[in-house]
Amino acid sequence: MSNSTKYRIGIFAYSLMAMGAISVNSAFSVIAEHFQVSDTEVALIASIPCIVIIVVTLFLGKVLEKVSQKKIGILGAILFLVGGLMPMVLDNLIVIFIFRAITGIGVAISQVFMATLTAEFFEEKDRPSVQGLAQAAQSAGLIIMCLVSGFLASVSWRASFLVHLLGAFSLIAMILCFPDRKPQAKEKSEQKSSARIGKNTIGWFALMFVVFLILLAFANNLSFLLIEKNIGSSADTGLALSVYAFAGLLVGLAYGKIDQYIKAMKLPLSMLLFAILFFIIVLAKSMLVVYIGSFIGGIALSLFFPQIMLYTGQSVDPLLVPVAISLLTCSQNLGQILCPYVINPLAGLLTKDGNLQTMKLIIAMVAFLILTVITGIYAIRRDRRDKQNMA
Repeated sequence: MSNSTKYRIGIFAYSLMAMGAISVNSAFSVIAEHFQVSDTEVALIASIPCIVIIVVTLFLGKVLEKVSQKKIGILGAILFLVGGLMPMVLDNLIVIFIFRAITGIGVAISQVFMATLTAEFFEEKDRPSVQGLAQAAQSAGLIIMCLVSGFLASVSWRASFLVHLLGAFSLIAMILCFPDRKPQAKEKSEQKSSARIGKNTIGWFALMFVVFLILLAFANNLSFLLIEKNIGSSADTGLALSVYAFAGLLVGLAYGKIDQYIKAMKLPLSMLLFAILFFIIVLAKSMLVVYIGSFIGGIALSLFFPQIMLYTGQSVDPLLVPVAISLLTCSQNLGQILCPYVINPLAGLLTKDGNLQTMKLIIAMVAFLILTVITGIYAIRRDRRDKQNMA
């Protein structure tokens, strides 16, 4: 087996953990019922790892200057396994939150390594395809975790945490597929000290924050909504989220071809598809309709995510790309953290008939329609500017 193939296998396997913050969202309704807590409180199971991801992401770059990626990668997979599996033997929600924080460290390392392993072990010409492979692995991991945790939750809320055994594949891959290279010393330059993050880049941070602030209303509240509508269970929630991730997997693998046809319009198209996702889920009266909406949402996410990464990287000096991508990841996770504390109270204020879960999705739908208009105006202006520059 060539080194290139071995590295690709390793990056794919390690990226499976990258969506671990929402690994047991399918089981939220069952967990909330067991501990007799609200949907906002149980959402901390996903929010706490996101808080940890923000902190770890900010400092991981410095750590990687002194410690090899292989050592950090092994540690990340172990923490994912320990933090993810320990709640199975616990019956105290506060202690479970602590272990979810430990899980978050492993998830943070996996998210960062999707880019850093690609940069270290592949040449410039090969990186786009490898990054697409990592994105596909992230979707594959989400499919497995959501589908399996949803079905296991129908047996027991404890069993849903077994999905974190997926981290064993990441651990084995990190041990077998990558050499233990010493970090290379990086020279500070005047160019680096003079480089700055401008308002355009901050705009991409803001967009990432807002999108995930709104979008997580889908993953966080789907299990509660299906119960409110009396059309599904935690197992159905897991399957719906898996369909969502499967669509992302397909689009991620074909992203290069798709990019040739829709270019700058990917952002407004993704916002419109997100709005359609919430519109369909609000009106759904059967699980088939929920699955259709979930598939559309998965397409939207896989159009949006690579594009905002690309635009953010293009908006800064090359020396600041790692910093900008780290801050973009922080913005994403901050939005995920705050989602239940913004969407839930707002839905409570606007709901008069008791359909709280439905109102959350209506709010998200309206917000994405507004974002469709904003990003559409930007896309048209950018397309005109690009054509003028080519003329």
